[in-house]
Amino acid sequence: MSLNEEFLNNLIVSFQSYLKTGSRSNKKLKVIHSFISDSIKHTLNTPKLSFHSLRNDIRTGREKKVEGRYMEKAVDIAICQNNDVLAAIGFKFVMSNYKQNSNNYFENMLGETANIRCNNIPYFQILVIPKMLPYFNKYGIIKHWETITKHNMHKYIVLSQDDCSQYFHTPELTLLYIVKLQKYKDDITNRNEYKNFYQDKSLDIDNSFNGFNNGVVINDFERFIDRLSHFIMYKMI
Repeated sequence: MSLNEEFLNNLIVSFQSYLKTGSRSNKKLKVIHSFISDSIKHTLNTPKLSFHSLRNDIRTGREKKVEGRYMEKAVDIAICQNNDVLAAIGFKFVMSNYKQNSNNYFENMLGETANIRCNNIPYFQILVIPKMLPYFNKYGIIKHWETITKHNMHKYIVLSQDDCSQYFHTPELTLLYIVKLQKYKDDITNRNEYKNFYQDKSLDIDNSFNGFNNGVVINDFERFIDRLSHFIMYKMI
């Protein structure tokens, strides 16, 4: 099984955990943070590094607090040598209500990146978005279904063109991963029906977007890990 297939399988487990435990539980993050951390560790294959993240297999796994230029930030994944943070990774898996928060997600990503990179810590980002996802109101009723469009992706295409050596708000590298529900049912009306219908369903990769430059890797976890690992190996020299 390829690393890309393993990543997708772990996203499916994360999605199923979200359906079972809800949006406030961190169980959906443990499995995917653990997998990303282990993938980097396996690729680098060196005992000189330590990895900090939420863990799916141990109760003591936790995020590491990193000192930014303006404020301390608990990062999703940190790769350290001795007491020095060589790189950190932010991860977000959007499950619902994307469009109303689309600009906020993007601005928050730029802000947290600038805070950490301005303190000379390289920062990477991973964003996972379903191509189609529900919009819930505060009562858990599905008001409508949202479809991610080229317009929503435009800001990430612009981001992919940025020179991160000039712009500290730009991640060293971003992985943008677009997935799709294997089956769509348009008569689902609320959160419970959504949970019950999709709790045994899977996810696929959606490859309908293109036009990204080197700053953004689209739908290729293996390539992202390879480039990130080469960056860290260079930092260790």
